[in-house]
Amino acid sequence: MKVFVKSVLGNHWELSHLDARDTQVRHLKQLLRFQTGIQLNTQQLLYKGAVLRDYSTLESCGISDGATVQLVLQLGTGF
Repeated sequence: MKVFVKSVLGNHWELSHLDARDTQVRHLKQLLRFQTGIQLNTQQLLYKGAVLRDYSTLESCGISDGATVQLVLQLGTGF
């Protein structure tokens, strides 16, 4: 299956050859890190307004082929 990722800045990425039953959200974040250089701990993925948990599968999040997931960055507090 294929999943699209869109950032709040309007950037788009396509992640393909995924299995919804076995692929965890953390794996999506790892693929995005390879493509963008954005570290895992600063990535937050959202689908239909819900925050996706790292160890949830795509299937359990309701993500199907062709879905678009939103990427937002968690910035440090500076403390």
